[in-house]
Amino acid sequence: MDSQLTLVFSTSDHPASIWVFDRDDVKNAQISLYGTGEALFTVKSNIHLTETTVTRTSTGERIATVARRDILSDKVTFAGQKAKSVKGWLKSPKTSLFPATFEEGGVSYTWRSSIVHQLSLVANDSPETPIAWFEDSKKRVVDGIPTITTAFLALQPDALRIQEAVLVSFLILQHKNRMNVKANGLVAGRATTVVV
Repeated sequence: MDSQLTLVFSTSDHPASIWVFDRDDVKNAQISLYGTGEALFTVKSNIHLTETTVTRTSTGERIATVARRDILSDKVTFAGQKAKSVKGWLKSPKTSLFPATFEEGGVSYTWRSSIVHQLSLVANDSPETPIAWFEDSKKRVVDGIPTITTAFLALQPDALRIQEAVLVSFLILQHKNRMNVKANGLVAGRATTVVV
């Protein structure tokens, strides 16, 4: 089955940049620019999934490392900064994962999850207009041909200005979101095919 990405947007919500994931896996993926195929970022986790590193593909520069821990809070370390608690950086309610808020450059941003677990990011001073959103890969039949649309993260100019924080916060939240969906499916007695 061939994989393809055909995106259709109205004029008002056409993103400034679209980052395509080579696989629907936020722990291990290559992220490239839609249209040119330029490799942007590499996301790589160790075998135990306790550490994920995000690097800029063209230079090999480390953007951030996320350390997942069982008992203590997960840690995130951005290049040139000290490690900080994920809970301290990405604040969410005690009883749920979303909404999750972080601050960058004196501006607060919030990730939200829809009823179908699609994530979107808004600046808190303009909560009606997403500046980034994620679409999972999807299996569809187009003109009688089975097709897979590739997972992508769409970014508006405001998101591109803080792209490293957007990408790392997205990767953390999407991983946790998928873990929750998988756990809820198992509790309800449904098998799931979600790649965590």
